[in-house]
Amino acid sequence: VLVKLEFSPHRSEEAEFAKSISDWAIDQKFKDAILIGGLDSAYKQTKEDYCVVPTGAYLDRVKLFKAPILEPGLLVYGPLAIMLNEFEIHDFPAVAVLPYAEPARADPAAAALAIRKISKAYNFNVEVTDLVKDAKFIEREFDQKSRLTRKSLQRMYA
Repeated sequence: VLVKLEFSPHRSEEAEFAKSISDWAIDQKFKDAILIGGLDSAYKQTKEDYCVVPTGAYLDRVKLFKAPILEPGLLVYGPLAIMLNEFEIHDFPAVAVLPYAEPARADPAAAALAIRKISKAYNFNVEVTDLVKDAKFIEREFDQKSRLTRKSLQRMYA
């Protein structure tokens, strides 16, 4: 089962929403839960492109990802943290896959990386070509707008 949100729930409802999804997965007796989030790329200090956050019940399987566990001092927050907490409370195997991502914009390249890592760990194939195309498009748009902004600022303060 794949749950993909097209938009975030309202801030006042996101905790209950995340808890409900977690409880549903537990009640349905899923084998495990794989969550995808993102890490601010400004915190990247190693050559690794991503890290993972497993629940205690997933620790024996986390080696499937061949990735480091989130370093101490960095925190998971929001709906992802609520879901991991619920899974931990119920001793349910779950892992969050966290690629380093651009915090200021959508980062389909990071999403594609997470999907590739999950696919490899679970030995199935998921096509990410569209995500990679989207990533290239967003990068071009972002670069173009950044250049225009710099140019505009240079004229304004020259």
